[in-house]
Amino acid sequence: MALHQPDKSWPPLSSSSTLSTLSTSSSEPCQRTSSPVCQFTLRGRSISGSYAAPWRKHQHVLRVSIRRNILGKCMHWLVTTILPQKLALAFLPVAWSLPTIIVVKKLKPNSDDEFTNELRMYEKLKSLQGKQIPVCYGEAYCDGTRALVLEDVGGVSLYHRSALVEMSEEQTAQMI
Repeated sequence: MALHQPDKSWPPLSSSSTLSTLSTSSSEPCQRTSSPVCQFTLRGRSISGSYAAPWRKHQHVLRVSIRRNILGKCMHWLVTTILPQKLALAFLPVAWSLPTIIVVKKLKPNSDDEFTNELRMYEKLKSLQGKQIPVCYGEAYCDGTRALVLEDVGGVSLYHRSALVEMSEEQTAQMI
């Protein structure tokens, strides 16, 4: 059973930011400007996107929307159409194989052991990724700290349960 497609409408993402994908060294931290743009480094590539922190209680978890230039869009389409996802992730630049919307989960202060354990669990449960648990695209660096880049599985948190009441039965069934 594959995970469903993420709900593109929740939480809202800013579309006014200019985004790009660049090739840089892995020591470059995530840089924020006044607009909601997050830049993180994954497998030696710097990737930018507009973001939202959908959970007030979990500001270290960002839902990032990656915008690509025309070449990036073409390459992403080719990669996702022709190659299986695991093969694309293994052999191609990460910027071409990542989905358009991802989750960047940054290390919480004083939680290094918890973060390392979570990373190990994703590695041990690799066979379940994309089926029962989100795909972990790897460890990244954002704001000068470690971060996980994960698949966005969509849906609404219980914190935003009022949005659940406003959903149609079809939307609710699609989330299950």
